Amino acid sequence: VNRVLTLIRSASMPDLSIAIPFPEEDMGYEFRDITKGVAQTYVLDMKVSWPYTIKSIVCESDGTLTGVSVKINSTAVTGLSSLSVGTKAETNATAANVTAAGDVVSINTAATYSGTPTTLRLKIKYQRI
Repeated sequence: VNRVLTLIRSASMPDLSIAIPFPEEDMGYEFRDITKGVAQTYVLDMKVSWPYTIKSIVCESDGTLTGVSVKINSTAVTGLSSLSVGTKAETNATAANVTAAGDVVSINTAATYSGTPTTLRLKIKYQRI
């Protein structure tokens, strides 16, 4: 999770290397076509460009969706599976949360709901490796 900056110094002084950590970043999404009672898949990153670790997500819906999962390819991210999404809440990923270049990241809803969900808003917090 670091970038290395090397300062080339004069012949009488050795080079100096400094590790600079990648900051946490986020990607935000809003889906306005939730069909209650229908399992749906939304692609969040169709082809990962560089490896990163999914740290957490913040989700909300205008109803309640139960059984929501974030997946890398077809594997659910531990801590971000079987979620109940209603009022805004942050949930941490705990394992199976590291992507590789070329992976697909998606969020999947299930057929279980309450209220009248029509939207799903989320933000994924991640850190490059």
